[in-house]
Amino acid sequence: MGQPLRVLIIEDSKDDAELVALEIRRGGYDVAYERVDTPEGMRAALGKPWDAIVSDYVMPRFSGLDALNLLKGSGIDMPFIIVSGNIGEDTAVEAMRAGAHDYLLKGNLRRLPEALRRELREAEGRRARKKAEESLRLAEERYHGTLDDMLEGCQIIGFDWRYVYLNDAVARQGHKVKEELLGHTIMEIYPGIEKTEMFAALRRAMEKRTEERMENEFAFPDGSKGWFELLIQPVTDGIFIMSLDVTERKRAEAALRESEEKFREVFNNASDAILLYEVDGRGMPSRILEANDTMVMMFGYGKDRILSMSAHDIANLDTIVDRESMGDMLKELLARGFSTFEMRMLKKDGSVIDVEMSSHMFELRGKKVGLSILRDISERKKAENALKESEERHRRLFETMSQGAVYQNAEGKITSVNSAAMRILGLTLDQLAGRTTMDPRWKAIREDGTDFPSEDHPAMASLRTGKEARGEIMGVFNPLDNAYRWLLINAVPEFRPGEPKPCMVYTTFDDITVIKKTMDALRASQERFASLFNNISDMAFVYGLGEGNSPTNIIEANAAMCRALGYTRDELMERTPRQIAGPPGKEIALDAARGLAGGKAAAFEATLLAKDGREILVEVNSQAMKLHGKAVMLSMARDVTGKREAEAALLAQKVIESRYVLTKTMTDVVPLLMMQKPGAGGATAFLQEIMKRLDDAFYDRYFPSGKLDDTEAFGNNVCALLNDMGGSFESSRQGDRLLIEGSECPWHNEMARNPLLCMMTRGIIERFGTKALGQVRLAQDGSLIEGGKTCRFRLVRI
Repeated sequence: MGQPLRVLIIEDSKDDAELVALEIRRGGYDVAYERVDTPEGMRAALGKPWDAIVSDYVMPRFSGLDALNLLKGSGIDMPFIIVSGNIGEDTAVEAMRAGAHDYLLKGNLRRLPEALRRELREAEGRRARKKAEESLRLAEERYHGTLDDMLEGCQIIGFDWRYVYLNDAVARQGHKVKEELLGHTIMEIYPGIEKTEMFAALRRAMEKRTEERMENEFAFPDGSKGWFELLIQPVTDGIFIMSLDVTERKRAEAALRESEEKFREVFNNASDAILLYEVDGRGMPSRILEANDTMVMMFGYGKDRILSMSAHDIANLDTIVDRESMGDMLKELLARGFSTFEMRMLKKDGSVIDVEMSSHMFELRGKKVGLSILRDISERKKAENALKESEERHRRLFETMSQGAVYQNAEGKITSVNSAAMRILGLTLDQLAGRTTMDPRWKAIREDGTDFPSEDHPAMASLRTGKEARGEIMGVFNPLDNAYRWLLINAVPEFRPGEPKPCMVYTTFDDITVIKKTMDALRASQERFASLFNNISDMAFVYGLGEGNSPTNIIEANAAMCRALGYTRDELMERTPRQIAGPPGKEIALDAARGLAGGKAAAFEATLLAKDGREILVEVNSQAMKLHGKAVMLSMARDVTGKREAEAALLAQKVIESRYVLTKTMTDVVPLLMMQKPGAGGATAFLQEIMKRLDDAFYDRYFPSGKLDDTEAFGNNVCALLNDMGGSFESSRQGDRLLIEGSECPWHNEMARNPLLCMMTRGIIERFGTKALGQVRLAQDGSLIEGGKTCRFRLVRI
């Protein structure tokens, strides 16, 4: 029986197909075939396994080239031989170029078996090569994949020192990306590397083809450093470098050395006594290996003495007070490997201390050892006893405080309440225990009368957020009073160490029912005040007082002020009194100090500037007061522009009358007096008589308001009096002195031999100054200048 062979025959003639099969059998094959003559038939047949295809070249619905293209499109590699009854040489060449493996004439089929045998070998060879190439490709992918996935850096550097291959780890280790390295030399990437010990090792491996191993500290261009273990091996393309980043290990080793040094330092400087000792085969403390200085100081033994003892000796040389506790500790230490106890021990001097001892057993260099840490807790014991007393006092305070106090657990259930809470809430301990904030029987309301949602209650909000809730006001129904109690509530969450959520909440509350009623009444009063404030006819405004009682922004202004000045209320509240004061209205800026001095009110005249630039003369009454705990000034201002215009007209009339009186006095009285001879009192008595007459005539007209305590105002009035008498006087302030100076003195010119009238002028100044300012004197250096045309007087107020 021949070699099995499966052949797909593409032929429109059954007889020709049978002839092809017969010739193949003659060639020694056991042939099985299928004949198709359409593209559809061939596509269906290609789904089966075939060893070769024999195709006619010309068919009614199909051609050999079409069949060849269909085979190539399927991706199947098998011999394709064309057999045709009539085919030219050009056609045969075209078929071979298209991919046919051979062609035969139907009249010469004897060559078909050999052609099949040859092409089957070629196909097997192609498959073998393809399989080998695929295996090689897969192997290379696995190789590169393995290198790429390695944690170690893998790189190949060519003989020209260029990077040929590197994996991702190398790029990470070098703080680079692959694209920066591939194709570049190592010297280009790291200038100056050829001067390093690492490069010397690379050169030896490259030139001598030897393996090198080393640890290298590498400095990166950014200034950072790293440690690497390097394995350098020669390969066909140059050298292969495997690098392991051991920076963390190096740091760990350095940290370990530092840790050991710190341990030794901590050991010798620890505030607790530390004892390291061997443990014998029975698990009992044995020879002491080490003891720190605190151990020496705590128990009073010298260090050499301690190191010559055993831990058992330390425990039995009259140092133990609580032997039973010591025995229990040793049992637990043997059973569990660690134990912590508190006990009372004796020091070398016989005094007793409270000690907390923590002991551990572990392996050290193959030996079982014990480590005991002893802490003197004598002060802590005293503090604990004091804490117990404090807790008792706290409990008494909790029970007797006037504030209500409630503890609630993490679920909001009440776990503890004080007597004040029961009294305020009108509930017993049994009624409150276990009740939550969510209970609808609280009937909690807000200040506006709406329901207070249970989840918003201060205690629940504090448990939910972990933050304090302070100053919440809530109305709670008291069943005993059958009325609401108003509470001011503070809730404080409490945490267990290390836990982010509160384990409970502590809530305190004050009964502010009476205060709230008072505040409601005060609020109503304030509303009535606001209505009155805005409906009075006078201008009213309030402004703050800053440092040194200086005025700050206006904080309130009534409707009358807004109308008078043309500003809105918001516009006025953006200004200060200085910004609405017109010349000479500086008094508004100063009235704070006046009003606050001794707590007295201040009254004065000032000028206010309207928004449109008008100046409004006002009488201002200001009073300092407290508003919400802060100093403010309340000012009432009345428009007196019309009043002052009427007063000015009256004053003009008085001036006319005054000039008449002055003229009459000068023409009638003074000459008569001048013709009289001085009496017994001489010139002084004569002058006094003149001054008395002048006082009666002038004082009430030039000083109608009585005593004047303003020096400048007095000087202006005196100059007005003298000028109405025919002089030309002006006044000026010089420190604490008032200078009154006349550039023309007609009386002195007329009576050049007797300066009586100038003396009279001096007397007017001195007399009126005394009446208006109090105690005054004429300065000696300001006496009358005789023989000239200038009268100068300096009046000093004592």
